[in-house]
Amino acid sequence: MKIIFSVLIGLSMVPLLLTGTPPDHRPPFDKSAYKNTLWTQVNPWWLPNKKRQFDQAGPNYAVKRYPESNYDAWKTAMEESRKYGMTGWQVELVTQTPSYGNIFNQMVQGAEELGSDFKIALMLSMHSCKGAKEDLKVLFKQMDVIADLWRNSPNIYRLNGAPVISVYTATSHPAAEWKIIIDEFEKRYGKAIWLMNFWGKPNIPDKVPQQVREYLPYFDGVTAYANWTSENHRKIAASLLPIMKEYPQKIFELPVHNTFAVHFYHGGVPTFLSEKYRNSWDMIHEFKPDSVVMTNFFDHWENSLVLPCYERQDFMLRYAEYQMSLLKNTQFTALKQPELWLTNYIDIIPGRRKLRFEVIGFPIANPVKRVTFHLEICDASGKVLHRFPETVWDLTKLRTVTFELPSEQYAAERMVLPRLVLNYAKHERTTLWNPPTLLEPSIRTSWMFWARSTVNRISPKDRSLPRLLNNQGPGETADWNALSGRGVFRANILPADYHSVNLMRIMRNGMEFKAIPGRHGITIGRSVDLPNPGGALHYYQLEMEGPEGDRIQTLPIFVSAGSRSGMVRHPFLLEDNKSIIDIEIEKARIPYWHFPCNVDAGEFLPDISGYDHHGRLQHGDRIWGPFGSLGYTGYSHYHNGDVLFKQEKCFMRDGDQRGFYRFDRNKKDCIVISGGTAFPYASTYEIELRPQKTGREMGIFGAPNGQISLTIDPEGYLNMLRTGEVEGIAGSKPGPGYKVELKSEKPLKWDKWQHIAVTYDLRMLRLYIDGKLQAEAPCRPNPAFETIDHVTVGALCRFLIQPHTFYSGDLRNIRISGRCLAPGEFLQK
Repeated sequence: MKIIFSVLIGLSMVPLLLTGTPPDHRPPFDKSAYKNTLWTQVNPWWLPNKKRQFDQAGPNYAVKRYPESNYDAWKTAMEESRKYGMTGWQVELVTQTPSYGNIFNQMVQGAEELGSDFKIALMLSMHSCKGAKEDLKVLFKQMDVIADLWRNSPNIYRLNGAPVISVYTATSHPAAEWKIIIDEFEKRYGKAIWLMNFWGKPNIPDKVPQQVREYLPYFDGVTAYANWTSENHRKIAASLLPIMKEYPQKIFELPVHNTFAVHFYHGGVPTFLSEKYRNSWDMIHEFKPDSVVMTNFFDHWENSLVLPCYERQDFMLRYAEYQMSLLKNTQFTALKQPELWLTNYIDIIPGRRKLRFEVIGFPIANPVKRVTFHLEICDASGKVLHRFPETVWDLTKLRTVTFELPSEQYAAERMVLPRLVLNYAKHERTTLWNPPTLLEPSIRTSWMFWARSTVNRISPKDRSLPRLLNNQGPGETADWNALSGRGVFRANILPADYHSVNLMRIMRNGMEFKAIPGRHGITIGRSVDLPNPGGALHYYQLEMEGPEGDRIQTLPIFVSAGSRSGMVRHPFLLEDNKSIIDIEIEKARIPYWHFPCNVDAGEFLPDISGYDHHGRLQHGDRIWGPFGSLGYTGYSHYHNGDVLFKQEKCFMRDGDQRGFYRFDRNKKDCIVISGGTAFPYASTYEIELRPQKTGREMGIFGAPNGQISLTIDPEGYLNMLRTGEVEGIAGSKPGPGYKVELKSEKPLKWDKWQHIAVTYDLRMLRLYIDGKLQAEAPCRPNPAFETIDHVTVGALCRFLIQPHTFYSGDLRNIRISGRCLAPGEFLQK
C-alpha cells in the first residue's frame, strides 16, 4: 500500500511517494546529445576588442588585436573558442535591457557565417520585480527582439529540437512561479530546456542542496555561475550528487572556476596561480557531470577573461582542450615541440605568501618525450637570484610542478622575473623572462597571474643587444629630470623570423604606453615624452608582438624623479600571521596617494603622487560608478576614468587662494576612492579639516572591512576605531572579532584648520592633531584587511559600499601612505 504525504515545495503542495519517486513538473527529454559539451558564459557588454590603453575595469585584454568592428570581433572570438573544442557560448540576456538582444542576434549571425558547428545558448537574467506575470511582459519584450533567430537559426543550440536556456537568476522568483513563467514562455516561443543556476553564497554551501531540491522539479537540470573556493566547490558538487541521482533524466552541468577578484573593491576568492582552475577540472573528472561550463569568458570586472588574453595567453583554453580530450577519450592536439607553461604572480606583498611559480607541461606529439628543464629567478637586470634543481619529465601525459621561495628574503628587490632553461633532443634553450612579479611593500594591486608558454614566444636573433632609456640599461634607474621629462629609447632587436612580428610597443608599468604598428622588431631610437613619475617609481619595457599574440618583452628600466630617494626600515607580516620583521627597502617603492584638493576638477579627485590613483566625489544616496570607481584599473595602483563634466559646487578657495571642499552632511557629500586604497598593514592617513559644529557624530575616514573608522564626536573629540573584519580574506569567513579604540586628549577647534593623522606600524596605532600625539594603543595586524579595501573620506563606510555618518565642514590635503610616517614627515598646513 502506498502512503502519500504532502510536502510544501515553493508555493505548491506536491505529492511525494514513499517509494522515493521525486516530484517533477517537466516533460521527459533525451539528454544524451548534451553529454560532454563545453560552454562558457559570455556577457554581451564585455567586448573582445577592448582597447589596450586604460579601458573598462581591469587591465587585462585579448592577447591579439581583434577587428575594430564589434560584429567581426565577436566572430573572431568564436573562431578562437571553436579552435579549442568549445561547443558554444551561453550568452547573457538581461530582460530589463532589450538592446542586448541586438548583440545576441549579431553573435548568432556571426556564428552562422562560421558554419553550423559553433552554437549559441541563452543565459537568462530575469530579476523579480512585480511578480511572474508582470516580469513575463519584460521577458517577452526582450525575446521578441531575438525571436526569429531563436526559432530558426541552426546555430541556436537545440536538444531534442528545443533551445537550451541557462537561468542565471533562478532563485529570484519562488520555485513554483517558474512553472507559470516557463509555461507562458513555451506557449509563445516553443519548448525549451531550462537549467537552473544553483550558485549560492560562497560561505554557505550547506544551503545549496536544499535550494536545488526546491527548484529542480520545475527545471530540466542544473548549471552554475560560480566563484567559490576550491573547498566549497568540492563540498557543493558532492552534495548535489545524490540529488542528481534521484533525477537521472535531468542535466547535471558543473562549473570550472578560473579567477574571481573584483577590481573595484578587491573582493573575491584566493588565487594561487592556476591551482583553483586545475582543481576545478579535477572535480569534473571526479564527479562526472553531463557537461561543463567555464565561468564567464569575457568578464573584465572580475578579471576572469578565459579567452586568449594578455595575462594568461591561451593557457586556460589549452588546459580545457586537454581535459575535454580525457573526458571524451579523444586524441589531444599535442605539438611536436615541448609546450611548457610558466606562471607567476603579478604582484605580492613580501612575507604574506611565498613567491610561487608553476610549470605545466602538455604531452608531446614527437616520439621523443623526455624534457629536462630548470627554473631561474632573476632580478630586474636579468641577474639570476635563484636556480632551482633540474627537473626531468616524460611528457606522455600532462605534468605540473610548483616551485616556491620565501618572499621575505627578496623584499629588497623591486621585482623578480622567472625564466626556463629547457633541454630537449640534445638542444638547450633559455627562454626569455616572464613578465615580472612586483614585490609590493604595502598593498597588492592585482590578485592575478601571468602565464607564458615556450611556444607562444618570438625568438630574437641576438639576445645580447642593449636596450637603453636615457643611456640606462635593464634594472637601472633613469632620472626623469635629466632631459626635462624626455625619454630617449634605443634598441635594435630583430626576430629570428622577420614575418612573425607586426607591432612594437612601449610598456609603462605593465600597460601599453605607446604602440608603433608595422615594426618588424624592437627597432627604436627616438625621444618620447614621459609622464612625471612624481614620488612613484615607474618602469618601462619594450615589446614586440605577432599577429596571433606571440611576443617577447625586454627587461625593465626604471624612471624616477628623485623626490623620495633613500632607504627606510619597513615592517612586514609573515605568513604565520604573527611574526613581524623589519627590512630596509627603497622609500620610493612604497606607494601613497595624495589629493591636495586645490583644483576644481568636478567630481574627479586628482592624485598627484605619480601613481594615478584618483578618486571621485559623491553626493546624495547614489554611489556613482561601481564602488565609487572611475572605471579603469592598472597593474601599478592605477585608477582612472571619466566623470560627468560639471563644476563642483562644494569646491571653494580661501583668502590665500588655497582650494578646499566644503561638505554638507545633509547633502551626503563625500569622497570614494576605489579598491586597493586602504593599506592593510603599515600606513598613515592624513587630512586637514575645518569642521563645523553640528551636534552630531561625523565621519572623516572609513573603510568597509574595518581598516579605519575615524570620527569627530559631538564635542569635537576624535575617535579612531580599528575592528575585526566583516569578511575574511578573499571571501572566507571573518575571524574572531576585536576592537582597538583611540580618543584624542583634546577636542578639535570648530571652524579652524587643523591637521589630523593616524599612523600604524603593525605594532602600535597612533592618533595625532597638528603633529602632537593624542592617543596610542597596541594593535595587531589583520590579514583580512588585504581585501575589500576602498576608502570613504567625509563619511564612514558600511559593508559593502554604504557611506554614512557624513561630515560637515571643510577639508583638503588628503594623503594616504603605505608607510608609518613620523610626525616630522607629516604634511604641513
